[in-house]
Amino acid sequence: MEALDLPLKPEKIAIVSGGYIALEFAGIFNGLKSGVHEFIRQKKVLRGFDEEVRDFVGEQMSLRGIEFHTEESPQSTIKSADGSFSLKTNKGSSEGFSLFFLQQDTDLILRVVALQASATFKN
Repeated sequence: MEALDLPLKPEKIAIVSGGYIALEFAGIFNGLKSGVHEFIRQKKVLRGFDEEVRDFVGEQMSLRGIEFHTEESPQSTIKSADGSFSLKTNKGSSEGFSLFFLQQDTDLILRVVALQASATFKN
């Protein structure tokens, strides 16, 4: 499934990655008024970029309502009876996502790896 060709707007989305493509999707879904949770293994987004850029981008996105879960590594994904997802990480779990990748409930899980993105949507 294409991340931009979804049948419904996710109410809550978990994105696993702190790279620029993941941040672009976070901005898109935030603009659509989805609750966006970004899970990253590092302390900051955009590993390999200038430190000032990393700080500025993270701060600005947080101010716009994107919630960053730093130093969190996904361990498992669970689909609930209601079709929402939960993600378990090294720091605990999160729930209620309609699209996600972490233990927080979500509608959509978007996992961005290198230059390839994939999505799982609840039915």
